[in-house]
Amino acid sequence: MSISNRLVPSPGNQGVADSTNYDGVIFASAARNQTDDPDGLGAGIYVSPEIHNFSARGVDVFVNTTSTTTGTVIVKLQKKDPVSGTWFDMAGATTTTIADPADEYFTVYPGIGETANVSISDNLGIIWRVHATVATAAVTFSVGAVYLG
Repeated sequence: MSISNRLVPSPGNQGVADSTNYDGVIFASAARNQTDDPDGLGAGIYVSPEIHNFSARGVDVFVNTTSTTTGTVIVKLQKKDPVSGTWFDMAGATTTTIADPADEYFTVYPGIGETANVSISDNLGIIWRVHATVATAAVTFSVGAVYLG
């Protein structure tokens, strides 16, 4: 069965569309600080709620930074072991260290040619999330995603 490309549903989207809850939006554009610990995972670490994928083989992930600070951000994808609940980094599914301001994206899709921090040959998996690490100074950034059929 073939599916067309489509926006990843916003994590927690309950049908209410506001500025932070549109399909395709994983992290809405906002300033995030290297000293904050919003999820109890350590300073400067931000994780999306888990995202459930029922039919896509891959994903394009887009990162956009818009502030003009000396901060940096690294964005990576993680898969969840459904038995233990442990999150695992997807090998290669990460950006380079993005110096603010800049834009970057990477693709995860089985069978594509691999280029470090650009294209990763892997299946997306059923349960995944986005993990971002901010360093040096606050960074205003957003993360969006599009499923690939």
